[in-house]
Amino acid sequence: MIEIKDSVTKIYRKPALYFIIVSFFLYSIHFLYTIEEIKNKNLRDDVIIFVGGAPVTRAYAMEIKADYYTKDVVELRDLLDENLDKILKQKSTKKSR
Repeated sequence: MIEIKDSVTKIYRKPALYFIIVSFFLYSIHFLYTIEEIKNKNLRDDVIIFVGGAPVTRAYAMEIKADYYTKDVVELRDLLDENLDKILKQKSTKKSR
């Protein structure tokens, strides 16, 4: 497990997957800082970044180069329930190029 900065972000290493759990209730700038830290640690190609919730807009998600945006955790759950295998396959295809 790697802690990034002093946020509540943690990266959990699982076989061939990273799960990033981020909770920023007020300041969307922390998403940008977290993505920059991930890049600095040369992990960006290994992770899929989902952002969302009250402090984030779809436009901001695109600006910070998150992979996916959902309006809330319920939408994220539904997206993953329906598309996780497809998302992982797309990510592995991009990495192999």
